[in-house]
Amino acid sequence: MTNGRDYDIIIVGGGAAGLSAAVEAARAGQTVLLLEAAPRVGGSSALSAGVIYAGATDVQREAGIEDSVDAMLAYGTTLAQNRLDASLARRMCEDSAALISWLRSLGAVFDPARTYHGGVEPEGLKRSHRVDGGGERLIEILEGVASTHGVDIVCNTRVEQLFVDEDGHVGGVQIDGDVVRSAAVVLASGGFGENLELVQKHYPSFVEAAGDWLWHIGNKYSLGDGLAMGEAAGARIANPDRGLISITHRFDKDNELFHPDWLMFVNEDGRRFMREFENYGMSAQNVMDQPGRHCFAIFDESARRAARQRPEWIGLVKMHWTESVIPELVDAGKIAKADTIEELAERLGIDAKVLGRTIEIYNRDCEAGADSFYGKAKEGLLPVLTPPFYGAEMRAATIAATFTGLAIDRDAAALDHADRPIPGLFAAGETTNAMGSIYWGGGFALATSMIFGRRAGQSAARHAMQNSSLETSLG
Repeated sequence: MTNGRDYDIIIVGGGAAGLSAAVEAARAGQTVLLLEAAPRVGGSSALSAGVIYAGATDVQREAGIEDSVDAMLAYGTTLAQNRLDASLARRMCEDSAALISWLRSLGAVFDPARTYHGGVEPEGLKRSHRVDGGGERLIEILEGVASTHGVDIVCNTRVEQLFVDEDGHVGGVQIDGDVVRSAAVVLASGGFGENLELVQKHYPSFVEAAGDWLWHIGNKYSLGDGLAMGEAAGARIANPDRGLISITHRFDKDNELFHPDWLMFVNEDGRRFMREFENYGMSAQNVMDQPGRHCFAIFDESARRAARQRPEWIGLVKMHWTESVIPELVDAGKIAKADTIEELAERLGIDAKVLGRTIEIYNRDCEAGADSFYGKAKEGLLPVLTPPFYGAEMRAATIAATFTGLAIDRDAAALDHADRPIPGLFAAGETTNAMGSIYWGGGFALATSMIFGRRAGQSAARHAMQNSSLETSLG
């Protein structure tokens, strides 16, 4: 115990953000307690592919890729149409290269040849870095380093609320009615995708569009605990109605972020409205902007038969758009089947005349090998010619990550409603507003989680040391 504390720093949440904070705080010489509600650490980070979005990195240079902080920032702010906290975006860009170097120093392996286009960057500018072994390996590394540096990790423990003293200083947490005291607390308990009440409160437009198709693909402990605790301590909640939403077919609840590029997407008016293999960080909003806030995937028998080469399972995720699975979905009433385009349009509620004209133009483009509307790659241009014809409704209904969260500054301090740091309270990861309004590309969530997790750990350590010095001088 130090100066009446049980620990210098308490971290709530054991995903990539919380573990990064724990490592940095412990390396700064602080005593650290990390509390995790689940039976083991990792959270949604462990379920991920272990991809990190970063620019101007050593890994990129080894792959012959030239990048810069300014280019990365310009890309992100343009993509988001400046609807983000510019200071957080800059911090993310400035710290991303150092994050990759830091992880390498801890034992993470990145193959430069596996760096890829995870967003909509210019050709050749690859920023998505894949950790060998994926999210599980990343968590294993962070947990190992944290334990080596003396971090006490306690799982199966859900924090009830923050302890706030009479001066408004956050000085610990309450667990089962008992207070565990500290100089600072880092909230890194993830998002709120599993909490329907919070989803309805913070994502009204998404809930309206998704209807009863709504579901969440992340960790089941993503209940918004950090959001509630921070708000109760006076923190401001920022970035409403924003998150990473993906398109789903409602065949079942298997996460299938990527759909085959040979599908043709149309709205209920019968018109195409985007490139079918669009980046998953952007496609959901395109769907929500359509009449009826949904769309339809159209294809023909030739496309179905050509799909026989597609594996039915990738990892633990079932792939549905395959020759053998599609008939099962037709029998289940989840894919419509018809002998004519007119009949298919009637079954799906699409304007038949417009759909017919759309297919006519699309088939002409397929024959020419060039998509004259949206520039879809030639390999995905399969004509809709051979009966029977198929169609399935699609909605933006899957929550992959929540962007609404506690407002933080560049050093991961939680801010009150006047944008003043709340003494002793820091936050990182999906608990915060750090991801802004749009997903930049593959690995953006892990990058922001660890960048601000590291900052939170460093800032909490400085705060603890400053308070220790002050208490010593006063004593």
